[in-house]
Amino acid sequence: MLLRFHQWFLFVMGGAFVCNSLILLHASAMDTPEKRSIDYGYHFNVTSVDRCPMNTSEHNKAEARLGCKENQGYHCIPDKYHSTLIEFCYPKKRILVHTGNCLELADIGILNHVKCQTFSCGCPEAPYYSNEMYKYPVCLRLAFGCFTSDIACLQEKFDRHPQEKFPKVYEQRGTDVFLYLFISATIIALAEFILLCIVKGKKMLDFVKCNKKSANQASFEDGKEHVSLNISPHDEGADVSTTLEDNEEEKRPLINIARDGTCEIKCMVPKGGCDLPSLTLDLEELESEHWLEDIELLVLLRRHCLQGAFENFDYLLRTRILKKENDSLKKILESRDRDGRSLMHYAAKGGSVDILEALLKLCSDRKLNDEDRFGHTLLHIACKYGRNDICTFLLSREDYIESEMEKTTNQLWNAAHFTAAGGNSRIFELLLTKNFPMNSKTINRLNILDIACNYNHTSLCKELIKRSSELKLLLHESDERGWNIAHIAARVGNKDILEFLINGYLDVEIAKSKTYQKKTILHISCEYGHYQLCKFIVENEHLNNMLGDFDQDMWNALHFCAKGGSLDAFKFIESKNVCASDDKTKDGKTALHISCIHKRVGIAKYLCDESKSAGKKIIDLKTKTLWTAAHYVAVEIKQDGSEEELIRILVDAGIDLNAKTEERKTVLIVACEHRNKRLVRYLVKEHPKLLKIETDLLKKAAECDAEINDIIDNAFKRSS
Repeated sequence: MLLRFHQWFLFVMGGAFVCNSLILLHASAMDTPEKRSIDYGYHFNVTSVDRCPMNTSEHNKAEARLGCKENQGYHCIPDKYHSTLIEFCYPKKRILVHTGNCLELADIGILNHVKCQTFSCGCPEAPYYSNEMYKYPVCLRLAFGCFTSDIACLQEKFDRHPQEKFPKVYEQRGTDVFLYLFISATIIALAEFILLCIVKGKKMLDFVKCNKKSANQASFEDGKEHVSLNISPHDEGADVSTTLEDNEEEKRPLINIARDGTCEIKCMVPKGGCDLPSLTLDLEELESEHWLEDIELLVLLRRHCLQGAFENFDYLLRTRILKKENDSLKKILESRDRDGRSLMHYAAKGGSVDILEALLKLCSDRKLNDEDRFGHTLLHIACKYGRNDICTFLLSREDYIESEMEKTTNQLWNAAHFTAAGGNSRIFELLLTKNFPMNSKTINRLNILDIACNYNHTSLCKELIKRSSELKLLLHESDERGWNIAHIAARVGNKDILEFLINGYLDVEIAKSKTYQKKTILHISCEYGHYQLCKFIVENEHLNNMLGDFDQDMWNALHFCAKGGSLDAFKFIESKNVCASDDKTKDGKTALHISCIHKRVGIAKYLCDESKSAGKKIIDLKTKTLWTAAHYVAVEIKQDGSEEELIRILVDAGIDLNAKTEERKTVLIVACEHRNKRLVRYLVKEHPKLLKIETDLLKKAAECDAEINDIIDNAFKRSS
């Protein structure tokens, strides 16, 4: 009874989802007539378009059509009002977009991050380049000045008086939209009421919720290899270090099978939570050839594949598929997800040879050499997640070895690269016995040692370093940004690897070399907050002469410490009396400015306290464009309370909060431009005098966001 209700409930919810999707598409269509008349005020030409390129081929054609120059990059993203999509040639090739962000073209033509963690689905979960926005379609879907997955924004629009917020073109159709919304809400409310009645009359299974990620998200991390992208930390689109997981400790949940084939999950996870796909239907799965009921079964099968739970998988296979003699059910075993992964790919990660063999017998269309749309093979996945049994099974087949030997992903990762990411020495030795190539490089010039070091696999790194000659790994080589193995060790803060390298394997001069942006290993270790490694480098007799070095933008070690956030490292570097806290970068930033950009409250407070003790005035600390530390509090938003705390610290230290930049912007105007809603609320409440400075500029900046516009409007009304 409960299972049948659950299936019915999912059907109702699916219907509501489809209804709402149609509404948003309808709304988007309504939005079109008004799009092309907006005066953006950008410093370069933009063109309003109905859709953006959705793959590499379309992107390249659009770039050629628009005639972007060699130093420009074609982009297609939402405008500053989120009213339409625009295409243009950006003055830079691309920038790196942080995890959890979409993009907009803000202000006079700046690629600006837009946080999307609250979106209903599809928010990017890894860094990506700005000219690859097509990989995240939710960042390109707009309606009523909102992203269509931003439910809070849409709700806010409809909660207000529609006649005041939308052009008259919408008024005739508004009734239909609200009627659809009312019907959807009624359906959902009715379903919840029936569910409540059943729950009250029947004891539910006690599921332990493992709300980690959706099925696709939990299993393959966007289908991309997670690598370091080294970009200047103070350039637009600064380097974002991705999360590099350590798979050495296996996660094994306990499973109890119920009579209907569902299961109760008791998570026994040593670190990081439950790494299983949710049993709750991901509504994105509705875009499928399968019936709702079958999709639910597919999610269960994926779960068992990922767990390597053959008994559970076999039970579902026999009772829910083979016994039914239904061809549509058997199609489930052959199906692929949105990223081209079949159940065999999931089984390769789970590590059960029994499940893999069962699938091979039943799936006529699925082969061992199947690839997903990123080019991952079963061997790649098994190597990455350290599945010895799967690797041994696959590599016992001579025909398979021959086809896999040179096979790489779209980013040129091969089996050896994934083994380095997984850190499994046994699989590494297995590949060696099969004569797999060990010295090839990925598309961004990483070899297996670079990857193992990025993943902090110390033991494997030392083994690779010792055998570097045998494996033809050139320790002195660097990538196209000038990063070598010493720089990577500094980035991850691995003192053991760096010390091992310079004690006999790597020329000290190579360790002391700079990247093409003139960064040293000391700069990098400071930038990532690795105090112990900073201390080791400064106190090492062979490395300590790099303490006074600057990078290409005149950042010194103390500037990088201010970004990295380690107060211990900052005080240690400062104590050497080589770098001073008021040293300026090429554009006039000091350590205080930088600590405010990156919300390093501890370092900012320390610097302000030191200035007060020394009788110095932080009011005089301005960049070449007259930005104070307070202005920088408003950028790179966190909205976790750190911005307000920094403003309090700066005001207490004597900063002039009314100061204007060269472009006449106050901290309040900058906060509006960067959509820092929490800081805007704080500033208008605690520092209302800011409302009287450059009022016209303030009102224009507030127009970028409806909620901020309301905050400013209400503040003006209260003050009048």
